[in-house]
Amino acid sequence: MKYFTGEEIQIGDNVFIENRRTQGVVKHIIETNNDMRNFNVEEKGVMLKSKPFGLVFWPIEYKDDPVVFESRKST
Repeated sequence: MKYFTGEEIQIGDNVFIENRRTQGVVKHIIETNNDMRNFNVEEKGVMLKSKPFGLVFWPIEYKDDPVVFESRKST
């Protein structure tokens, strides 16, 4: 799965949501039907950890307010 800008999404990536107002960290990538069933969601996306929300699901196809890649977790 890729960000709107083309980078491959990875667990631990630092991202922005809410039109770049809120930072988060990718905790889960939800891209298969099995993933969607396990997380009880109806579309592909990412599960993010963010301070104001805790865990939040963000659909990857949400073009009006996409998940924006900030940086990769250091290894």
